[in-house]
Amino acid sequence: MSSEEPARRERVLSEAKKRVGMPYRLDPPPDGVSNIDCSLYVSVTFRDAGVSFSSGVRTAEQIRQDCDPIGFNEVKPGDLLFFEHTYEPPEGPAADGHVASHVGISLGAGTRRMWDAHQSTVTGRDGVGETDIGTPYWQEHIFEARRPRGYAGPSVDQGGQRYRVTTAGVRLRAQPGTSKPILVENLGDQTIVVSLSDQTVDADGHLWRNVRTPAGQEGWVAADFLAPIGAVEPEPEPQSQPETFRLTVPGVRLRAAPGTSQQILLQDLGANSLVTSLGEPEADADGHRWLKVRTANGMVGWVAKDFLGPAVISDGGELPDDPDHLFSFAELWPYIQSAAAEFGADAQVVAAIMKQESGFRNWRVHFDGTGHGLFGLDDNGLLPDFERWSGLSIGRGETARSIPPVPQIRFAAQTIARFTEQFGNAFNAARVWHRGPGLWQDARGDNYEALVRAHIQELFG
Repeated sequence: MSSEEPARRERVLSEAKKRVGMPYRLDPPPDGVSNIDCSLYVSVTFRDAGVSFSSGVRTAEQIRQDCDPIGFNEVKPGDLLFFEHTYEPPEGPAADGHVASHVGISLGAGTRRMWDAHQSTVTGRDGVGETDIGTPYWQEHIFEARRPRGYAGPSVDQGGQRYRVTTAGVRLRAQPGTSKPILVENLGDQTIVVSLSDQTVDADGHLWRNVRTPAGQEGWVAADFLAPIGAVEPEPEPQSQPETFRLTVPGVRLRAAPGTSQQILLQDLGANSLVTSLGEPEADADGHRWLKVRTANGMVGWVAKDFLGPAVISDGGELPDDPDHLFSFAELWPYIQSAAAEFGADAQVVAAIMKQESGFRNWRVHFDGTGHGLFGLDDNGLLPDFERWSGLSIGRGETARSIPPVPQIRFAAQTIARFTEQFGNAFNAARVWHRGPGLWQDARGDNYEALVRAHIQELFG
């Protein structure tokens, strides 16, 4: 054990407590400020403790691959526990046949406790807290413990003042000066470095500070981009606010850094898929303007802005509203994604409800004589709510008019988002959509959730 390891573990556990109660969110991607998911929680906790993971690591499985396996009896406070099948992530299994879907920070072997972020109807918790992993649920899903390499890595603690990098794209250079050899192309926004000296060197219009990174690399950074930790930090320069965009064409790649020659993180983001900007400055490289984004499954990287368009599709004028029109899922999916992004709903759950209620046919009236449209809006239930919300008069039974598709989709997305907030998660929201707030936990609610889950598997694999 290095002499710095105990202090690093202590800092990790101290940082882990600072986000207690922060709400959990998986999709749309969390921002790490007002909401968070399990892997982002672990990433920012270790980052703020000065024990960073490798560049580009974001998901639970990526964190697992960036750590070393240990036995459960070797676990120390601050080591990581990995779980599978808590949900099914988009990543395929690793060489060992496992893919982590959840990660937590252990309080040590024998404690059966961890710090993590999760949302559960079993524990009744939504967000960051201390979890008892001795329960049957967690024992069924835990499969491995690993140790972050930063604990035993080169010392980032020895030296002077600790600093936080204040923006993305800051380079570590071999000597002071903008023309000196680059040791690290991008230190990463919010990375912690430690000064090796109190002195600064003036070169090329900047004051330069000699620092050590969490990976142990030593070099020089322009002091303009460093904020001392423990001191009052200057107000950050205004940055663009996070915004959701839609991919306008297929074949767009997600890259680790701005530039067409940079490492490819995802070969094809997919036409009409949504990404969220991280509010960081844009970068120019290789004839493109690049934007740092997070995908729906939590991957972070850079995309050429040329291929991004507005997320929200508001008019839907190209969608026919003639009675009983049968749509393909591909026609409706962009509008579902758009409305889900607008209101903060789970797009896959909204799509699955539509599949269950109508098979993507915009029924003027369903076979039961009371349901209508793509979502089975009922004469005595959701239809009056929709009419009040939209200002449209639909009518009842056989005399009803055909409902325009886009207002239905936006109403469903907003309702599912509201039910999700009230009842804990999107699948509970689907139950409430079908059974109402009084009966959603009954056997018919169980069956409806099973149908929704099956449709998600069918539609999205």
